[in-house]
Amino acid sequence: MAFTISTEDSILVVRFDSEPSLEEVKQAVREVDAIADSRFELWDLSWAASADEVKEIAEVAKSKVHRPLRTAILTHTTLSYGLLRMYAVYREQSNNETQVFSDEEAARAWLAEGNDQQR
Repeated sequence: MAFTISTEDSILVVRFDSEPSLEEVKQAVREVDAIADSRFELWDLSWAASADEVKEIAEVAKSKVHRPLRTAILTHTTLSYGLLRMYAVYREQSNNETQVFSDEEAARAWLAEGNDQQR
């Protein structure tokens, strides 16, 4: 499997073992969607996707995930940061928030803030 899905401190965490293909990312979206209680997600996505691929992944996520959700996307390169900011715009829905981070601690703090608001 090219990715792992785990739960850490009430956050569903998706990490890829290596640079994933577009199909592997879409498969991860489908598998995460099957986890109905996931409301806070951290995706570690540091790879060079094209703008078209980012848009396609966002469309798959929009069609699959309908529950209220807060997603933090972690990336470590300037190029992927910009492309994944585009993902956040494409992914926008009234019951979903998506933010892109280059620091995992900041991403987790933002997710925890959302978890505190749910209580």
